[in-house]
Amino acid sequence: MTATLLVIAMVVVAALVLIRFFPETTKLWFNRIRTARMLVFGIGGLIFALAFISSGSPLLMFVGGLMLLYGVLWILFDDVTDTILEAIPL
Repeated sequence: MTATLLVIAMVVVAALVLIRFFPETTKLWFNRIRTARMLVFGIGGLIFALAFISSGSPLLMFVGGLMLLYGVLWILFDDVTDTILEAIPL
């Protein structure tokens, strides 16, 4: 328990130091990592959803449909095109 709290405290202190002394660099790298994570998990989620739908199991087909529904709603409500264009410079 003590080790866990120590690690959490060190991470919080490191985050505060980064934000205090390197605000622009920290924001730049945070946005790059967030964009990469969104693209990787978005494509991975699409692959899993299609695999679930093609499995033939009603439960997995339902879960795959919910995953696709979430993806479509996310695309409609969030400004995804800016994120994609930011990540893949044309």
